[in-house]
Amino acid sequence: MEILTTELASLFTSTYDLIFRVFISTLIGVLSHYAVVGSGETFLETKHTKLTFYLLPPIATSITFAISGDIALSLGMVGALSIIRFRTPVRNPFELVLYFYLITIGISSAVSVSVSLVLFVTLNAVLFLNLFISKSKDEVNSTEVFDQMSILTSEEFDYSKFHKELKLIYFQVTANKNFEYSFFLLIKDSQQIIRDVRESLDNDLVELSFTSSIDNA
Repeated sequence: MEILTTELASLFTSTYDLIFRVFISTLIGVLSHYAVVGSGETFLETKHTKLTFYLLPPIATSITFAISGDIALSLGMVGALSIIRFRTPVRNPFELVLYFYLITIGISSAVSVSVSLVLFVTLNAVLFLNLFISKSKDEVNSTEVFDQMSILTSEEFDYSKFHKELKLIYFQVTANKNFEYSFFLLIKDSQQIIRDVRESLDNDLVELSFTSSIDNA
């Protein structure tokens, strides 16, 4: 009777342990899918891909848990699994990497849950780093609009009081003894700075023009 009680207690402990590990591997698979799709890999948003993320880790956990204590069963399982061939065409090399990741999550969950958590954190760190680098490149390659103002005056223009709004890029004295300036606008409110320049120059202003140029980096 005592032997039966011990065996039942061991069975219950083993069952609860399996349920816990399967739950952890399933949870990591679900969260991994949200993390990968959220990082911009929208090609993984199909129904079958979701099921792969949700089911592959717990399946791998269950198999590993079942064969972990029996060498003969382990060798037999290796032989049985060796006949399986992955014949589905891979659309993206990253997809194949994720399959290995999910299998590794399932195996490591059966052995050590902490290893699975480390793998999950590593995946998120890599995805975040890749997303950050991609956004930085997009900002560098983004289209920029530059506002430019050209001024022709009869007297020299003291633009020092506009040093926060204007950046001088060109200056010359024309044949008619007028002063020609070109500035980049450093603020977005172009209308306001044009009004301020007109008021500052008053009668000395001969001509003022404003243009916008687009730079595709």
